[in-house]
Amino acid sequence: MKNKNINKKLIIGIIIVGAFISSLNQTVMTASLPRIMTEFGITASVGQWLTTGYLLVMGIMIPCTGYLMEHFSSRKLYLISVSLFFIGCAAAAFSPNIYLLLLARVVQALGAGILLPLPQVVAFRLYRPEERGTIMGIVGLTTGFAPAFGPTFAGWIADSFGWRSIFYIMCALAALSIVLGIVKLPEEEKHSEGKLDILSVILSTIGFCGLLTGVSNQGIYGFFSPIVFGPLAVGILCIVLFSLRQLKLPSPLLELRIFQNRNFTLGTVLLIFAYGSMLSVSTLLPIYIQNLRHYSATVSGLVMLPGALFLALLNPLCGRILDKRGPYLLSLAGLVLLGGATFGLSFIGIDTPLATVVILYAFRTLGVVALLQPLQTWAVNSVESKFISHGTALMNTVRQVGGSIISALLVTVMSVSARDNGDMKGIETSFLVTSILVFLSLAVSAVLMRPKKSAEESWEKESAAALPEDSSHIIITIAREYGSGGREIGLKVAQALKIPFYDRELIAMEARECGLSSDYVESTEEGLSLRDTAWNWAAQSYGAFETHLFATGNLSEADRLFQAQRQVIRQIARVGSCVIIGRCADYILKDYPGCLRIFIRSDPDQRRQRIQTEYKIPPEKTDAIMKQKDSERAFHHKRYTGQTWGAPSNYHIVLNSSLLGIDRCVRLIVESVRTVK
Repeated sequence: MKNKNINKKLIIGIIIVGAFISSLNQTVMTASLPRIMTEFGITASVGQWLTTGYLLVMGIMIPCTGYLMEHFSSRKLYLISVSLFFIGCAAAAFSPNIYLLLLARVVQALGAGILLPLPQVVAFRLYRPEERGTIMGIVGLTTGFAPAFGPTFAGWIADSFGWRSIFYIMCALAALSIVLGIVKLPEEEKHSEGKLDILSVILSTIGFCGLLTGVSNQGIYGFFSPIVFGPLAVGILCIVLFSLRQLKLPSPLLELRIFQNRNFTLGTVLLIFAYGSMLSVSTLLPIYIQNLRHYSATVSGLVMLPGALFLALLNPLCGRILDKRGPYLLSLAGLVLLGGATFGLSFIGIDTPLATVVILYAFRTLGVVALLQPLQTWAVNSVESKFISHGTALMNTVRQVGGSIISALLVTVMSVSARDNGDMKGIETSFLVTSILVFLSLAVSAVLMRPKKSAEESWEKESAAALPEDSSHIIITIAREYGSGGREIGLKVAQALKIPFYDRELIAMEARECGLSSDYVESTEEGLSLRDTAWNWAAQSYGAFETHLFATGNLSEADRLFQAQRQVIRQIARVGSCVIIGRCADYILKDYPGCLRIFIRSDPDQRRQRIQTEYKIPPEKTDAIMKQKDSERAFHHKRYTGQTWGAPSNYHIVLNSSLLGIDRCVRLIVESVRTVK
């Protein structure tokens, strides 16, 4: 995609359509499952394969996707994956039995496993780093909300037109995507070397499918049946052979040596149980609502909608809490919510109000939100930096596959219990066993995840290491209202004290530190708006897939910039005395005893005059720009420090430049510096 005249927005739009339908397809089966079970005369143990089998195949595709993207153009991959998805949807729409429907879901998963990460790849190839945030925001909004609305959408379609209509709609969207891809997507050359280890793919596929088949069949035939024991034995054997092969290959499909790290292994195991419990309840709840309570599929989807919205909307908030508080308490809170709400679901009956089920499911999903991201972050952070991309790939694969198997096991518990006690008792038993597993995970996490030092102690240690050992020199940080003359005051203070002055001089240093262009840094720093934050939130919500592919840490451009600013400011503070303008320097250096924190404000009339004179802003636009700049600075400061910008308690000195004048402010600051020394 080297042609500069290509329509980048059209290209990314086409790719996003494919990612949207593949995301939507993850959850459309949950609300439709009871109808499919009735039509084909199957049990829940077989029916759950429509979801768990789909996710299992997607999990197997994860380690293959990186290879495919390095060796094939985005256009070819897109057309092949959407075509596979189209074939799978068409086959599902006309499937005469459950076996062909399952095969169709596998074909869909093969295409979806490639489609989901494609928008990120194309965005990285088409756009400069400073342009990717907005694009990934759009991607995050589409692919993040699609699974959340899947059950509700599928329930309404199934009630109104039949469950096969879901796949008719998917076929139409896939066909449109194919036509647009053929006509509008440009070709690109790929010359990467290396090869995919086909034997590893075959062994992992047979192994994982054997385990899932054996676990699913146990609920129908009993453990000692050849139909159960045979697939389990074959699956275990293939997994052992796959593992041995990965340990011998110089470039393995999955880097299993990372499991030598105790924290990574523990976090992955806990993630498997959390993900599996989430899938099992999502499978069994529609059966309870539709088959036992005789409500429609639409009602089933609406019952799950608040929980799904929690999953989509609160994930970024948990990420913020994770950054400030660490994973320990958040993980424990998530396990408590998940276990408590699931335990509450084990007491539901035929007469339980649906409002109670909605509340319990919503709190349960809130627990999942609070649990999954902290666990993954804690586990991956324990891995050496050079293995982070391998660790994320391994965790995503094992979580997806292992979660599918745990989900199948919990559905099997329901089937076994239902044989003797009825479906209602079977569902209650499955929920009870799920809650027991979660509470066991809570006990393990409380002991083994406990941090050795508190987050505050870690921050103090990090700050102490970053700040100069010699605190005899003075760092003057100046925050200022727009148009107050803060920059001029800072420059004159630096000249009077004969020390370095840093304002725009930091831009090139920050750009080098974070890998962004100087133009982007200059236009973005201290200018973070609510709209920008929404896009950043959406990009971060896109999921862990891009972390595996690009090892970016799932940080937005704004977060990367702030990290660079913090690093650069600490480096400057180690060198010697200086004046630093803005950029949250007052907060970043708050633990340094030689830091003098100043805030400059001014009366509105004086600010208007300065803005119009110095910045050549027309009078009719002055107030709007002044308000916008101050709002952006306040929002930026609040986001990254948690403090109120301009609050007197956060500064040593607050000066009014319109009352005192520029030169008097300079003299007061210089005198204060000499007094401090």
